[in-house]
Amino acid sequence: LAQTETDALLSLKSEIEQVTLQQLIDRFRDMLGKELVEGRWQSFLMQNPFILSLAFAVPAMIVQGQAYAGGKRLSGRGGKVADFLCASASTGNLAIVEIKKPATDLLGTSAYRGDDVFAASVELSGTIVQVLDQRLKLQRELPLLKEESEQPDIHDFGIRCIVVAGRTPVDRARRKSLELLRNAMLGVILLTFDELLGRLEEIHAALGPLASEPVGSAHDISF
Repeated sequence: LAQTETDALLSLKSEIEQVTLQQLIDRFRDMLGKELVEGRWQSFLMQNPFILSLAFAVPAMIVQGQAYAGGKRLSGRGGKVADFLCASASTGNLAIVEIKKPATDLLGTSAYRGDDVFAASVELSGTIVQVLDQRLKLQRELPLLKEESEQPDIHDFGIRCIVVAGRTPVDRARRKSLELLRNAMLGVILLTFDELLGRLEEIHAALGPLASEPVGSAHDISF
């Protein structure tokens, strides 16, 4: 009886998780179908930090949204603000996340060479330099920022830069160019909005009935 009740509770928990995750996926898809400004996406990810954590290979947390990364001059101008400052949950190593829009062009409109080589768009190139500049300023001023914010457990063990922008190209030539480009980028990870959604969908699928069935259930075959 106890095992039956445990199995029922696990099944109920899985069903609740699937429903909640499905609602999140549906909202994500709905937003992808609209022309929304960057601020709407930033708010959505701030409200649902779990989605943003999927951009990392390790568990991560949001330290600050619209985070000051340093760089102010004596005039008070020139300060750099990152969309999100995140940190590894286990080590505190920092990462800067820059959010653009799904409609952001990642590649040029016309081929750079022949008909199958496309260069990075001006907007993507600018975003990469922007986030690298934010990292530089943050590295310079991190000791002071840690003291003033009373967060001694955040560190620079190699600050990562993550850009979420655009969509995966439809045609093969553009997909190839994008993959060549982002695999050659040093210190910056590029993730498209549809790839972020895909990670959500993979987790939802993993929580399905077959994946969530308890080990040792009545459906197991005895030998």
